[in-house]
Amino acid sequence: MNLSELRKQPHLSVSAIEAYMECGLEFKFSRIDKLKKKYRADAMVFGTSNHRVLAEYNLERLIGKILTVPDLQDLFEKHWIMNAKGREDILYKKGKSFESLMRYGKELIRVFGEKIRQSGMQQHTVLAIEEAFMFYLPGLPIPIIGAMDLVEEDDHEAIHIREYKTAAAAYSADKVQNHFQLTVYQIGAKANGYGDRVIKLGIDCLIKTKEPKFERYETARASVDEAKAIKRIQAVWKGIQNNIFIPNTNSWKCKDCGYLDDCNDWHNRD
Repeated sequence: MNLSELRKQPHLSVSAIEAYMECGLEFKFSRIDKLKKKYRADAMVFGTSNHRVLAEYNLERLIGKILTVPDLQDLFEKHWIMNAKGREDILYKKGKSFESLMRYGKELIRVFGEKIRQSGMQQHTVLAIEEAFMFYLPGLPIPIIGAMDLVEEDDHEAIHIREYKTAAAAYSADKVQNHFQLTVYQIGAKANGYGDRVIKLGIDCLIKTKEPKFERYETARASVDEAKAIKRIQAVWKGIQNNIFIPNTNSWKCKDCGYLDDCNDWHNRD
């Protein structure tokens, strides 16, 4: 199943659902009106670069090769240059620049590489990287689509689904337990070939504190968690169909939002 092919048909993606729940107006600007963002936050571009490094790291694991820390740092440099060099639409926070984030990113990736080797976190068998999924829900005429960053199998044939994140702070236990994306991944995994397997979920988090950190969080979902997530997705679809796009002016995204001018214009209209 190919994610780019799935995206060609009408659908709801996991990222679109989360965007609607975070700020309906930002969802409208991006997904309905197709407005171009005035700029992109440096954190978003930085996170994308990290994500691509870890995807390549796991692609090498798939063929039996374990990349060294210098290899990983070289990969970060390559992706950061590809994603950020020369771009005028990146909004850098005060005190940050292309060069400073290059240095910090290589240090963050060093911490990841060293910790993952020392802790034996790479012991499971890699089954798939960025594995696409699709499923339908009652009341929705279009499918839900997404892609799981990493799917592994342990010695007991349990499936481990991992999501990669770059965050400004460590995750709380509640944030991990209520992580909507992981719940949808479990539903998608069950609908796409893993329904008869024990499924375990986790987040690998690169943390951008003064001293870079890497943490692995483990969690699980029961059927009641799946039911709640399905209910939320159905409510999102109903809201979209009824043109209900409520702004969230207290979102963590607001200060770096590339639609800030559009948002102000919307609020100032009669």
